[in-house]
Amino acid sequence: MQNSRVSWRFAGVGLIAAAGMALASFTPTVAAAPTKRHAAAKIPVRCKKHLPSKGTIKFSDWQFPDNLNPYQTQASVSFETIYAIYDPLTQYNEAGKVLPILLQKLPTVKNGGVKNGGKTVVATLKKGLRWSDGSEIVAQDVKFGWQMASLPSTGPYCKGSCDVISRVDTKGKYGLTFHLKEIYAPFIPNGLPPVWPHKWAGAWGNNDINAGAAKLWGDNTFNFEDTSYPTNGPYQVTEFHKDDRIILKPMKYYGTMTCGPRVATLIFAFYSSKEGMIAAAQTHDTDVTTDYTLGDIPVLQGHKDAYNLNNDPGFLIEHLTFNLDKTWNGKPNPLVNLKVRQALALGLDKQGLIQSALQMSAKDAQGIMAWTPLILTKELKQPFADAKLKGQWDPIAKKYQTLTGKGQALADAKKLLQQSGFGSGFTLDAFTTSGNPIRQAQFAVIQKSWSNIGVSFNPTYVPAGKLFGGWDDGGTLQHGDFQVSMYADVGYPDPDGLKFDFQSQYIDREKDVHTSINANVGGIHDASFDKAFDKAAASFDKKVRQKWYNVWQVGLNKKAYWVPLFYRGQINTDDGKVGNFKGNPTNAGNQWNTWEWFLQKGKS
Repeated sequence: MQNSRVSWRFAGVGLIAAAGMALASFTPTVAAAPTKRHAAAKIPVRCKKHLPSKGTIKFSDWQFPDNLNPYQTQASVSFETIYAIYDPLTQYNEAGKVLPILLQKLPTVKNGGVKNGGKTVVATLKKGLRWSDGSEIVAQDVKFGWQMASLPSTGPYCKGSCDVISRVDTKGKYGLTFHLKEIYAPFIPNGLPPVWPHKWAGAWGNNDINAGAAKLWGDNTFNFEDTSYPTNGPYQVTEFHKDDRIILKPMKYYGTMTCGPRVATLIFAFYSSKEGMIAAAQTHDTDVTTDYTLGDIPVLQGHKDAYNLNNDPGFLIEHLTFNLDKTWNGKPNPLVNLKVRQALALGLDKQGLIQSALQMSAKDAQGIMAWTPLILTKELKQPFADAKLKGQWDPIAKKYQTLTGKGQALADAKKLLQQSGFGSGFTLDAFTTSGNPIRQAQFAVIQKSWSNIGVSFNPTYVPAGKLFGGWDDGGTLQHGDFQVSMYADVGYPDPDGLKFDFQSQYIDREKDVHTSINANVGGIHDASFDKAFDKAAASFDKKVRQKWYNVWQVGLNKKAYWVPLFYRGQINTDDGKVGNFKGNPTNAGNQWNTWEWFLQKGKS
């Protein structure tokens, strides 16, 4: 969803294949024609023949990508297209399970891939995979990606993930051995490095990691808006018309998950409003639409005879982030004060916000109400979520309050504000995405709730590209140009990825080198969080991991750095034209498996 932020680095995870896909047509035995990059090398052919591609499928959002370079964007709408042009080593499927993509199989202790107590991981690439210039994807490309992502000039991008690797050894063209500095329980897939060709004409020379990093991480004109860029996914961008459309055609060498994509043309069609996009879906001017919230469902249901309305569980959470910088606009920032944050969390009518903005009953609102960032709903339970957290901590009553914004919670919020030294009131400048009536309705409830404790709420609406933009693009979040921000994070099953939002080492505005992995936009400095995430990742024992993730979840609630609001699903429409259209809890939109899409029989 473009109203959300991809909350974690783009490397080893993202897209995924269906577990039951047939592989009978793959035959990695026949030599292929030489390529420019490996002129003398023989590349195994994975497919006896490529599948025929036909027809056109349009997918749409009401926001437009800011950049198609995965290292220069955090906007989910950008990844709706990136998913179609880049395949990583592993990906998540529709069940949120990790499966190999470029890898032959997932390394495990049982199959001998994980050794030395977890500090040595052995893997093998599939044979005959190709980049968009026809050259083969080889183990050296994985090592090259790791070397680039380890450079200080990229952040380093490997920080907190593939920086656990001390050395990468290659064996032949396809064999890989990752030597780890220490145990990192979620190494598969969280610690796997990105994969890029170790040579690309016109961009970087053979194994020139500095030139490669300068292009991928440092050059915002290296934007993947045409076929000249290194891609390995099922499609390539052939036309890019800003704030209008993006046209993608099959990548002719693709044979990773299928013997070529089956749709001849994919078009990302942009609509400037939800209303316009819904109208286009109703008249079948577009086939797939996304970027909805629960509040849009009543409108969408009014046209459900025209399309399929899908509401799939997802690792998405709508929340408020408080900026903890010492000053705001040259004055002391009230949010630095713990009691102020606790007062705001207790004073917010969370149930009323959900009921009013999303037009839900009290019972339904309670079903998606969030007190921890880890998903806890009937449909989806995230590993290590603390099921005992059922309310907002009230330090005066010394208990968790489930009905905030009223009764004792409201009374104690007023007391806390008086105790904080800010009892005479203050103004908070809040930012969220523009063009979203649901977000405006949510802000209206917050404004009313906080006025009850003497806090003025000043809402500002900015385009998603501005809110989620990178440092060089003046991104609101990355620069800390807000006091309160509201958006949704798109996450992954293992909570390890959330360390980028909470550990003190990932505050971008405190760094000389800026990178999208620095997602701690609130500026949280909390030693207990730093320790908790490190300890949880350093053990394979589930009880140990649960203990440390509980330290973080309880601490977040009691210290009110974030105010989790509600859990969101992946809401989208399709007109029945797209075969193999499947929801995915880890991805914004449903473009994660475009290699598998096909036109249903009788459709055009």
